[in-house]
Amino acid sequence: TALPNTSASSGIATLSGLLEAWSQKKKKPRVTTVDAFRTAVHFFKAHLGHETISRITSDDVVAWKDAMVAADKLTAKTINEKRLAPIRALYGWGLDRSNRKMTGENVASGIRVEKDGTRERPKAFTTAEARAVLTASLAQSSLLTSGTTGIRKPRHPHLIAAKRWGPW
Repeated sequence: TALPNTSASSGIATLSGLLEAWSQKKKKPRVTTVDAFRTAVHFFKAHLGHETISRITSDDVVAWKDAMVAADKLTAKTINEKRLAPIRALYGWGLDRSNRKMTGENVASGIRVEKDGTRERPKAFTTAEARAVLTASLAQSSLLTSGTTGIRKPRHPHLIAAKRWGPW
C-alpha cells in the first residue's frame, strides 16, 4: 500500500488542512456538507490519534470502520455515508490530477460496511398500531379540558369533525 504524500507546494499535510482546502475550492460546497465532512474528520482523527496524511493507510480506515461496527451505535448506512464517504471524497479531491494537492492513493477507496439487508422493523405501522391510531381518531370527546385553567368547556362541533383525520 503506497502512502499518500503531500505535495511540497500545497502545504497540505493534515486532514484538517485537506478539509480546509477542499472547502475553499472554486465551487464551494454547502455549509451543511462542510459540517458533515468536518464531523467525519473529527471522529477519524480521534480514532487515529493523529491527522498526518502521510501516516494514514488503508488499514487505518479499515480499523476505524471495524471499531464503529463493533461499537454498534451507528447503522451501516450511517457509517458508509456519513463517516467513510467524506474521508473517501476528501482523498479523492486531494488526489485529483487537476488539484495536485497530494500524491499516492485514496486510502478509503472501496472500504464499506456490508449491509445485511434486514430491518429491525418495517417502516409502516403494524396492523395493531394502525388500528390504535385510527380508532383514537374516531373518539369524540364532547368536552375539552383547558390546559391553563383545568376548566372543562364544551367543544365546538366543527372541532369534533376536524379531529377525525383518519382516512377511513
